Amino acid sequence: MSGRRRSPQQPLATFSELVALLAKPEHQHITLLVNLRIAQRVSELFENLRAALAAHGGPDWEAQLAPRVLLGFWSQLDIKYAKATLPRCPRAYVGWGTMIGERNFWDECMVFAIDYPVLRFEGRKFVDKCHAAGKTVVA
Repeated sequence: MSGRRRSPQQPLATFSELVALLAKPEHQHITLLVNLRIAQRVSELFENLRAALAAHGGPDWEAQLAPRVLLGFWSQLDIKYAKATLPRCPRAYVGWGTMIGERNFWDECMVFAIDYPVLRFEGRKFVDKCHAAGKTVVA
């Protein structure tokens, strides 16, 4: 399709709109994976995420909503800001390598989102180790 957009055209939902949906009683079973890329203003990013969660999650947002917002990291540089600002949000490593995940993210993350072809060829041992440690692997 040469430059034309398909109909209907719809904007992507904002994080605040997603959190508003996640906070509804009928969506209590849903977990949202927020795929975070390296940001210039990391502290501002996490403050904005915190503000959106607090705005839509009610007074008990840290206990009811935050544990269902999974923060996905490509870089370990941002994890310290997440731990300080959103300590109740679980953390995930998002990447292509099991060795990088194990070496750099093992102690900080409970979920490992690894590219499926990588898991297919080198992943059985890693998956078994994750399961033995109570961690989750998704592809």
